[in-house]
Amino acid sequence: MLKQVFIFIFQLCLLWSIYYAGVLLSHQFNLILPGNVTGMVMLFILLYFKILPFKWVEKTGTFAVKHLGLLFIPFCAGVVLLDGITGQSLLLLLMIITLSTIIGILTAGKSFQWLHKKGEV
Repeated sequence: MLKQVFIFIFQLCLLWSIYYAGVLLSHQFNLILPGNVTGMVMLFILLYFKILPFKWVEKTGTFAVKHLGLLFIPFCAGVVLLDGITGQSLLLLLMIITLSTIIGILTAGKSFQWLHKKGEV
């Protein structure tokens, strides 16, 4: 049990380090991408080219994905607190959220299909 806790903590620290490296990289080179997205791209590259073995982040990554809904609670609470938003701004916000959701779903689906054809998944 204690070994599993240490593995989880190690993997969490590893993922956090990649995230923080992305933040530093994005800030240092004034990239258009936010640091968290830069970190995710770095993680994807490390995993795709097998520089970082998947088993090194598997347990913590699986846990995070399983509890992903909880990670959206602060965002939802922030949206609820938008009391001074006008009708036009609300419509624009809803359009942006809808469009970005559709793009995210399509991108994830096409990426999965592409990886599945290559035999990666």
